[in-house]
Parts: sequence; C-alpha cells; structure tokens
Amino acid sequence: MIQKLINSRILSAVLSVGISFFLVALMVYSASTISTNISTDGTLAVTATSTFNDGSGDFDFRIESDGQEYMFFMDAGNNRVSIASSTPWGQFSVEAVQGTVNASTPIFVIGDQGTTSPLFQIGARNGNALFASNAIFNEDGLDEDFRIEGDTQTNAFYLDASADSVGIASTTPWAQFSVEAVQGVVNANVPIFVVGDQGTSTPRLLVNSNGRVGIATSTPEQEIGMTGDLSLGSGATTTVVIDSTAAITGGCLQMRGSNGTLYRAYLVATTTASEGVTGAWHISTGSCQ
Repeated sequence: MIQKLINSRILSAVLSVGISFFLVALMVYSASTISTNISTDGTLAVTATSTFNDGSGDFDFRIESDGQEYMFFMDAGNNRVSIASSTPWGQFSVEAVQGTVNASTPIFVIGDQGTTSPLFQIGARNGNALFASNAIFNEDGLDEDFRIEGDTQTNAFYLDASADSVGIASTTPWAQFSVEAVQGVVNANVPIFVVGDQGTSTPRLLVNSNGRVGIATSTPEQEIGMTGDLSLGSGATTTVVIDSTAAITGGCLQMRGSNGTLYRAYLVATTTASEGVTGAWHISTGSCQ
C-alpha cells in the first residue's frame, strides 16, 4: 500500500512537470503571451516572431554567458543596452571584460566578412581605435571640434571647426595652422617644428626652441640659419634689402673665406654727400656683430 502511494506521488509529480513544460512549449510555439519569469539552464527554442516586453513595462532583459553574468543586458527603465555591464551609461555600452579582452581579443569589432582584418576595431590597450580604410570625422560640416590628447598634453591636436583652424598644443589657434611650444617638451634638443629628411638628424626645415629657423641645419646660429647655397631670382628687378639702424656697421654682410677668416662689408654713416659711395662702403676682416 505504501509503495503504491509513493509510486502514485512520483507519477503525479512527473505528470505535473511534463504538463508544465508542455504548457510553456505551447505558449512559446504559439502566439501566446508569457507574463511570468522564464528561467532555463538549457536551450530555449523560439520558432516564430517573438517580442519581449511588448507592454513597454520596466522589465529588464539579461542573457548570461559561461563566466559573465551580464553578457547582454537591456536596461528597460533607462532605454539602454550594454555588453558585460549592468549599468550602461551610454545608449549602447560595451565594457572590457578582464581576462577576456587582451592584445589578441579587442573590445569591439566591425568585421570584414569573417576575416581577421576588421573594418574597424577598438583594441584592448586604452581603447585604441583601428581603421582599415578611410575615416572621415564631421562629414556633415557641423561646428563640432575634434581633439586628440597626448600623455600629458590635453590638446596635442585640436581642430577648431568654427574657425577652420588646426592647433598643435593649443585650443585657440590664431593661424590656420598653429604650433605652440609646450613647456617641458620643447628644449635645445627638441625643436618646435620640423620638416624631416627621411629620419636623419639633419632636417630640411626647423624652428627651434629659441624661435630660430634652420634650413638644412639643426643648429641655426642666427634668426635664420642655412647650410647650402642660396639663389635669388625674379622676373623684375631682384632686390635684397639689408636695413639696420646701427650707427657704425649698418646693413652689414658677413662672409667667411676659404681659409676660415671672417670678412664683413658694411655701410657707415656719411656726413656729407661728397663722400659718396666710396666713403660709405667698408670692407674689412671681422664679424658684423
């Protein structure tokens, strides 16, 4: 008698579970509405169009993975979606999962038909972005500035959209392209601006920390320093103006001879017109300064 009672209870429990699964399956496979929580540790098959939260209630939706509780999460109350986060702060947020994201596994990828060369990706190291083709920012031509930070420089690169100007280390470029000397970066060994010569230490053009311009030299001795020849030409009269207010050696031209001797040619102030060019023009050894 006891055995029959036990068997009947077991049968009843089995039938109850079977009927429950049948009803759930019937509701899923049909167009029925399920208004209670569904939790499954196995496979849930849905073979028709399904809508979750069709009544637009504040009901979150979550999918777990093997090691991530919030692999996919929809925050209904805030209308936000996230990957690996229960508190998305953007409308769509993707969080880097420690232990999953690394040098070989980026945070976010837009793939190229299953290849390992993505069209776009955000890498594991500080969110570095990689574009596989051309990238255009602000294609609609809006007043939206663009900024790139350096390690310690907030505005290492800055584009002022409204002024159509670009600044290096400046948020207020006053020229179409402005480069500011950053204190602690620019020094005797690091110039402000360089046009290089294929990676050599002899640039084609530079502006050093003192504001001197060097042409084919990295050590301009004056405001403009040049290594090489100088050619001046014009369709009209070629004019070279050397103007100085110095009383003795005004308008001085300095030259170095093949033996290393310095020569200077300069004009001096004349007291009378009769002295003429001969009296005003002097050539001697020595430097202009």
